[in-house]
Amino acid sequence: MDFVKLRVSNRYMFTGRRNASRLAWRAILKHMGLQGKMTASQAMKKWENLKKRYKVANYPPPGVQVFPHSWRWYDLMSDAMEGRLAGSAPIIGPLPPGTSDSDFLPDARPRKRSMMGGIGVMGMHCDLDEMDTERATLETERAALEGEREVMGRERMALEREQAGLEREMANLDRERAQLEREKAAVERERGLIEKEKAQVARDRLAVDRDRVLLAEGRSAEENGAEGQSCKTGGQRVVGSLERTERFLKMFEKLVERM
Repeated sequence: MDFVKLRVSNRYMFTGRRNASRLAWRAILKHMGLQGKMTASQAMKKWENLKKRYKVANYPPPGVQVFPHSWRWYDLMSDAMEGRLAGSAPIIGPLPPGTSDSDFLPDARPRKRSMMGGIGVMGMHCDLDEMDTERATLETERAALEGEREVMGRERMALEREQAGLEREMANLDRERAQLEREKAAVERERGLIEKEKAQVARDRLAVDRDRVLLAEGRSAEENGAEGQSCKTGGQRVVGSLERTERFLKMFEKLVERM
């Protein structure tokens, strides 16, 4: 309902001063194009009735059961009273100076028997009612601000907990990074040892190759009959030693490859 949204968004015009409420309602009615269908007094009365209905819906008399959401304007008034409609409608500003009263429906005139003193008393009551209305609105807004402050406090605590959690996670990551660096250094050391072992295997293989050459020379001498049986026996021992050495080297190479 634009009526409610305009009232909440332009509450700054309802200062509680004399005739401020009447002029403010006239500005709202003119913006809505209702200045020829509703008076400022009727608009103010309608607003008061909406607030009373909302209050009864939230705080019913003892023994009275109500169903707030069955009222079509309950959610709208709840947003209005709790400050959630601020800025939901344009700021229209007060009526410009020189605005003619003929543009608006005249407010109900007092009865002829009413005296000027009575009119003054009525005006005073109207001003008091406006002040009470504004006071109630300010109290509602203050309660809404307190609620927002509590929400912000809880959110700040949640953010602080999240920050502490992030700091713990960063500390854990630093420890894990340091552990990885240590493991990497250990792997590098092991790789260096493996390279040394490979070099040793290569040297041993060269030695085996040299022994094979010597064995071949021994066999050649045997064939020439120069050494006889002793060369044959010695050659067999050398062959057995070479075969054992070669098997050991193969096993060692496989071990190094697995590492």
